[in-house]
Amino acid sequence: MFQPEQIDKETLAHILAGASFADHPDFVIWGRVPFVGRTSAVRVGALGIFAVAVYSETCVHVIGRSERDAEAGVPLPDQAIVREIGLGEINSVGLTTAGGLGGLLTIKLGDSVGLLQDTLAGGNVMLTLSKEQLQAQRELISDLKARVADASHPSPTKTVLPDDDLSRQLADLTELWSRGALNDVEFDTAKKRILGS
Repeated sequence: MFQPEQIDKETLAHILAGASFADHPDFVIWGRVPFVGRTSAVRVGALGIFAVAVYSETCVHVIGRSERDAEAGVPLPDQAIVREIGLGEINSVGLTTAGGLGGLLTIKLGDSVGLLQDTLAGGNVMLTLSKEQLQAQRELISDLKARVADASHPSPTKTVLPDDDLSRQLADLTELWSRGALNDVEFDTAKKRILGS
């Protein structure tokens, strides 16, 4: 089962904090170097961090280096690209699987402009997933899809009445109350409804 290495977690937290994001996102979807297989000789973090950190209203795409001083065992200075994307800016979240070999997570922001331009030039976000990453993170990908769907369908807002219409309704309500057609509780309830509070 996939688990990111501790040094990768620490480096991602350091990169996010350095870019003024909370170092504890709601969750992180980890990827790998595009089109490069993971072997026992080459760990993903040595080549770079490829991740999407998800917060309540935004996600942060991070491509960064995660090297360490072999003797000290600490991260070296960051070299990272950090891109914030509001969940409401995302058109869709797609997952393409590659016959048991892994998959490709695509966070679509607009029309596709080609793989290299998407990946390097600020187009759609594409995150290559190993087989282990895909299996371990399916639930997180579903959660991201649900958050994007919620952001694209905001809760209904209250209708704001023009000032003259509001004044007229309050005047009519006050007249009903003064004639005794409404008691104090009914008057207060109707006033709150008109004022939207």
